[in-house]
Amino acid sequence: MSKIFLITRPQHEYRVSYLHAWSKEILDFATERNINFSDFNEKEPTRANVEKYLKKRKPEFVIFNGHGHEDSTAILGHNDEVLIEAGKNTMLLKDTIVYARACFSSTVLGKDVITNGGKSYIGYSGPFSWVHSADRECNPFKDKIAEPFKRISNEIPLSILRGHTTLEAHERARELCLELLQEFSSTGNEDLDKVIRFWLFVDMNIQEHLGDPNATF
Repeated sequence: MSKIFLITRPQHEYRVSYLHAWSKEILDFATERNINFSDFNEKEPTRANVEKYLKKRKPEFVIFNGHGHEDSTAILGHNDEVLIEAGKNTMLLKDTIVYARACFSSTVLGKDVITNGGKSYIGYSGPFSWVHSADRECNPFKDKIAEPFKRISNEIPLSILRGHTTLEAHERARELCLELLQEFSSTGNEDLDKVIRFWLFVDMNIQEHLGDPNATF
């Protein structure tokens, strides 16, 4: 049976709408290369749907887009319903690579995934954040200010889909962040650049890799 990955893309409010929009690049990449995937879109990322899918299909790679709990115990889906919760259902991610584009997810939940047999987990130990234009909240595709944050966070799943190890994907995203920090030191908009650099630096330092560094999709 060919490999498959699952991606969750809720879209119930503007912040997760950015993650929803950014994920199109990942899906386009997979489609162009005939990589099998299941896209749980908009209202589909519910606990029942995710648990049923993980039990039946056992995907090798899962990409979660959504909010996380500040206590780092859960990843949320549509209307902030809990999808995966530490101590509850992380065993469903056994033998799976996970990338969670969600705040606070790595410290407790990520470690629980690995404890329960997950291969690798890449997530964030704090609030994954980005700078955006208030004029583009209804159309994240056109928000150029948020572009560097899309590039860095997409580098992780794209690298994994290209065949890189999870640790390589983690490091490639961090290297790209360093390049962008340099780039946004000289664009000519000092006030905006300063804010972008601050949040790029924060995201880089809370990005965390757990588990097998040599795991591949």
